[in-house]
Amino acid sequence: MPHKHFELANKDVYLYRQISSTNNVARYYAINGARHGTIVMSSLQTAGRGRMKRQWECPLGRGILMSLIARPKISAQYLPQLTLLSAVVVADAIKSCTNCPAQIKWPNDIVIEDKKVCGILAESSFSGLNLDYVIIGIGINVNQDFEELPPDCLTTSTSLKIEVGHRVSRSKLLKHLVMSWDQHYPQFAAQGHDYLRQSWLKNNVTVGRYVSLNKGDEIITGEAVDISAQG
Repeated sequence: MPHKHFELANKDVYLYRQISSTNNVARYYAINGARHGTIVMSSLQTAGRGRMKRQWECPLGRGILMSLIARPKISAQYLPQLTLLSAVVVADAIKSCTNCPAQIKWPNDIVIEDKKVCGILAESSFSGLNLDYVIIGIGINVNQDFEELPPDCLTTSTSLKIEVGHRVSRSKLLKHLVMSWDQHYPQFAAQGHDYLRQSWLKNNVTVGRYVSLNKGDEIITGEAVDISAQG
């Protein structure tokens, strides 16, 4: 059972003290009919995960660990756009809440001065060929001190507290996240890739750089020049 249930901007928010992962619990709510925009949060995750099955670690109460249930009316080929949209939402929320120059690193990281402060993991479910729901998991390093970052990430990660020099209100940041979602999602739903591309390019640090993509046994290297409708 959640520690607390409340509404924020007409969205159900379920707050837990400790769970395996917010994506797992959000899936339970989605299967049982939770409405679009429902949020599951926890102060601690015991099995948080990121891209490529990596573990996402965050000390108790130091970050925002949340999953949002979305029920978009889009085809499967455009699902990666939701990860890109979520990155735009998070980058804008961090900037408006803290003035930190948060930017998007393709495909699903938010960075400040090239150090990762947030990861995003979207997982979808279908009923036959129809998209049923998407769970958008968001993990933000908010109030970790330097020594609380994972030992193997000390040179590649950061937290908002480290960047601004003081604690950041997680509840205030959550409100900015919800406001940012309510700003961007309706425009994405109405305009699709055209709106998303403009918003994403404005915030990204990947286009214009030489990058390497690991596709199993194959590594592709080249310059990132644009973002496609498939993400």
